Amino acid sequence: MSRPVNSSIPCPECSGHQFYVDDPRDEISCFTCGVVLKDISVNEFIHRGKQENKQKPSKNIDFSLCDHIVPPKVDRKPSTRVSINQGITYNHKSPDYKSMRKAREFLGISKKSRTKIPLEQICPPFSKPHSTNTMDLSSSIYDKERGIQRGKERIRTNDVDAIIARLFWSVFASPPTRPKRKAKDRWASNEADWIVWELYVHLTLFKESVDFPKPWFISDWQRQFGLNDKFLKMGGPCNNNSLTMIDQVNIELADNPENNCKNMITGMLDLFEIFYPNSAKINTEEFAAKASEIFIAVANKAQQILLSPMYYKSEKLQFHTGELIGELDDGSQCWKEVRHVTYPMHQIILGMAILQALHDENRLTLGASLIELIQTEVELFAEYSWSELAQNWKGLMAENDKTSWCE
Repeated sequence: MSRPVNSSIPCPECSGHQFYVDDPRDEISCFTCGVVLKDISVNEFIHRGKQENKQKPSKNIDFSLCDHIVPPKVDRKPSTRVSINQGITYNHKSPDYKSMRKAREFLGISKKSRTKIPLEQICPPFSKPHSTNTMDLSSSIYDKERGIQRGKERIRTNDVDAIIARLFWSVFASPPTRPKRKAKDRWASNEADWIVWELYVHLTLFKESVDFPKPWFISDWQRQFGLNDKFLKMGGPCNNNSLTMIDQVNIELADNPENNCKNMITGMLDLFEIFYPNSAKINTEEFAAKASEIFIAVANKAQQILLSPMYYKSEKLQFHTGELIGELDDGSQCWKEVRHVTYPMHQIILGMAILQALHDENRLTLGASLIELIQTEVELFAEYSWSELAQNWKGLMAENDKTSWCE
């Protein structure tokens, strides 16, 4: 059986930091891209990971590295309840079990429900539990009575509860990158907001969780699912793979902004129909191709806007993960913030390209809701003002012998 492991050692193929370790086979594989690490044993991999994470005994902790102190666990009376699934599913102490349990609590589909987002609210755009088979389920158990796959490997599917469960590996896998309890200064609090943010990143950037990335507006996501400003200003701690994907997208937008743009525009139009079902349908393959041509024509000339990071009240937002650097004698944990990255606001330029394509077809009235979304996004989270964006767009269209939709 394989187990999830977070490691400071990056994947040589995709630079991801989450791996599956198969102890019987002495094999390590990357969760994100599936590549198998060569010429390294499980023991050596775990040992090197611990060395690079610089975990030290309490008496040797360098407090100059410590950003946050997480108080010790409060002892509670252990539960004596026996699960009816014992002996059928995977070990109840495993990271997979704990992570899946937390995910199902989050969605309100477990007996011990602490619903943060109801399942029907998030699906679509995500897929409901037991609805996808896009990852290896060969070693899971098929439940004939319920007609579903059960067992350890279901956490590898692209169902929404499995996606959330893999986020909770940040807490339960070894070494963790997010503490189980909030720090004394409230760092790592707002767990529900953390998951809402991570789902946004998965939807808008990850190719693994949806058919293709579906860029959307953080201001509207915030309105739909209640993402708190406090988390955005705190910036984490986030999932390591999310930060890797944000880094990769920043590089792609700088070097090859035209890559995958048609799929991203199609994804944005998909979400527009999901979140605004009463709006007129404009998502066709032909229209997406026209909008992507406009985006390609301006992308290299609009790098300053395209690569502009997310801001909040004139402050640039950065997102990070955590590193456990040691424990004190009383059980308190010392944590350090690492890997600070900025989120690119490329959804604004994608939206502008869609509106320009509508304008060119004399159908701009169909984009009224989209105009409001972009204006709100710029007002709340952009480095520049709406008037600056509109003026910049007019200049870009003039260079391409077009009249801007902003005029």
